[in-house]
Amino acid sequence: MESDEYLLQLVRYIHENPAKAGICKAEEYWWSSYHEYVAGSVRVDTNLVLSMVGGVSGFKRFSKATVDRRVGGVFSRLSDSEAHETAVRELDGLLPSELKALSRARRNELILKLKNAGLTIRQIERLTGIGRNIIARA
Repeated sequence: MESDEYLLQLVRYIHENPAKAGICKAEEYWWSSYHEYVAGSVRVDTNLVLSMVGGVSGFKRFSKATVDRRVGGVFSRLSDSEAHETAVRELDGLLPSELKALSRARRNELILKLKNAGLTIRQIERLTGIGRNIIARA
């Protein structure tokens, strides 16, 4: 996992699959671990994820968050087109590809700004051409 945010997005992605397939809502699909998170379980350790989103009620809010990109301090994943639009908006008039030419301090400041705006490390890497390790250290 790249980050805690990525873990949470993966959990949500897995639980949303039945709805995306047109089967039913996550809370109605009995063959996923969704119910383990909202009802508790002895089969699955849900403590880590629940502690990250503020317990069962936070998990329910996080699972349903689609319009509001920030829930409990965690961003939902942006599509690549949304990531590009966000990057252009957040970079104070710079193009994402121009970050490579900036000083290390300014580049890192803007990378952090992109990360805080909800872009993943891989999205920043694709948009800027800056390597994943540099982005992760920034």
